[in-house]
This record gives sequence, C-alpha cells and structure tokens, in this order.
Amino acid sequence: MTNRPRNDYSAVDAALGYLYQVRSALLWTLRKLKVNPDFLVGIETLDDVAFETSKDDPRELLQLKHHRNGIGSLTDASPDLWKTLRIWFEGRASGTIPTTANLCLVTTGTASKGSAPFYLRAEGRDVEAAVKHLNATAQTSTNPTNRPAYKAYLDTDFVGRKVLLEKVTVFDAASTIDDLDGELRQEVFWAVDKEHHAAFLERLEGWWFRRVLHQLMNAQLDRIGSVEVELQMSDLREGFKQDALPIDDDLLEFSLDEAVRSAHANSNFVQQMDLIKAGKRRIAAAIRDYYRAFEQRSRWLRDELIVSRFSRNRSFPRLE
Repeated sequence: MTNRPRNDYSAVDAALGYLYQVRSALLWTLRKLKVNPDFLVGIETLDDVAFETSKDDPRELLQLKHHRNGIGSLTDASPDLWKTLRIWFEGRASGTIPTTANLCLVTTGTASKGSAPFYLRAEGRDVEAAVKHLNATAQTSTNPTNRPAYKAYLDTDFVGRKVLLEKVTVFDAASTIDDLDGELRQEVFWAVDKEHHAAFLERLEGWWFRRVLHQLMNAQLDRIGSVEVELQMSDLREGFKQDALPIDDDLLEFSLDEAVRSAHANSNFVQQMDLIKAGKRRIAAAIRDYYRAFEQRSRWLRDELIVSRFSRNRSFPRLE
C-alpha cells in the first residue's frame, strides 16, 4: 500500500483549530457556570472567545492555540505568543479591548522555564520578569514573522506594557482537541449517571455547535447566554431520568428529504398506504415519522439507554 502524498495546502490544522476553539469555549462556559450564572459568550467577536457581563462589556478574552503534532515549547520569541500580544496591544491602542478585560492565552504548548510566558502563568507569576524578557526579545530579535508584533509592543510605553501584561494569564499545556473529552465529562459528571456521560455530552455538544453556528452567522448582534446553556442542560437531564428517554433535537426538526423517501418507497407500510389511497402528503408524513422513530431507537440502543433502564427496573426473584 502506498502512502498518500501530503497536501501542502491542507486545511486540517486550521479546521482542527476552529473545532478546538468551539469545544474549548464550551468547556470554559461549563466551568464558569459553577461560579457565575449570568454571562454572555461570543465566538469570534472581540477575540477567539469572549465572556461578557452584558453585550459589549467583555470581562475575559481568550486566545486559543492548538498543535496536534506534539506539544512544543513556548519561548520568549514564540510566534503564538507574539501574534496574541499583537492582537491585544493593538486592540488596547484602538480602544476595542477595555482595560478591565482579563486576557487569557490558552495553548497546548508548554512554557519554557524562565521564559516570559512562564512568568505570566497563574502559578509563580512575575510580571516584571516577563516584561524584561519581552523587552529584550522585541528589541533584539530578527524574527520577520514577529516584526509587526514587536512594533505594536514597542509603540506602547513601559507603563502601558506593564498595565496590559498584568491582565494577561498564560494557560499552557492545555488539553488537545482529543483530550478535551475527559475534561468535558468532568464538567457534566453530576448531570447524569456515569454510564450516560458520553450520550449526554454528545447531545450537549450537538446543541452547542448548532448554537455557535447561529451566533457566528449573526456575530454582530448575537451572543450565547449562560441561561441558554443552563436550560439546555436541564432539558437534557430530564431526558436521562430513569422514567424518560432523550429525544434528539435534530430528529424532532428533521424534514423528509428525497434520499429517505426513496429508501422507504418499497416498505410494507408505504405499499399498504398506497392501497388505501392515503395520498402523497400522508405517506410522506408516515415515512418521516417512521424514520424519526427508527433512528431515535437506534441511538438509544447504541448508547445503551434502553438496556440500562431495563436493568435498573427489572425485578429479579429472591434466592431463598
């Protein structure tokens, strides 16, 4: 078997980066719900992810950097660091990023010990040491990729640099997109029984991706409210109770398409409805409902929801 040639124009890394952004936004949202029940989430508004107390009042901005091919070191001259700093320094200079906003760099890379990003972490924090490292790098580095960022940094006076960096926190060694599953499951640990964590999270993420898509289509006007996430989780919890089964939104909203219609054209129930001249509209509705029911039952079986309820409710004879 020959190896598939590498496509130098592949967008895999970029696609993974965007998906990582969406999944990480959900993770941070679930964490925030534990301490703050009232906030708004914006994807690709002021930053990769923005948390606001009200619209246009950002309190926390996230820059997310994902690397799938191993975890690299984050140094004084890392492009990930300087691209992020450029966005924040230029945003602060233009007034689009308020002085009250906390600025978070979340990266799968690991900050090298004794480097500027190392000193900007939450643990062992030393902003003055970080400023010294960044000053030296911006003044001496010849990295052409970072040159615009160096300029934005050096165009800010010493006091301004320190004031902004006081708001910066580096969260290094973050989970990759695959490893986010474990962290997300921890956040929904108490929502449902342990055996249903995967099924619950799958449905929550499905709703989240659809909601983010709507927000992106209306980025200037729309934000995702924390109350929406709470209500969605509450609805899902109801569906996973012992006396209930979850009904998936995509099936409730399913509209019959030609592929499903054709696949069931020769089914017994369709032929029987033809015999009684039920009409095309009623036959179409019957096919749609049959598909919904069949697909939903298949998902329940796949997620072992029917089996687990049967096991809990089954009465076994007592052994004398």
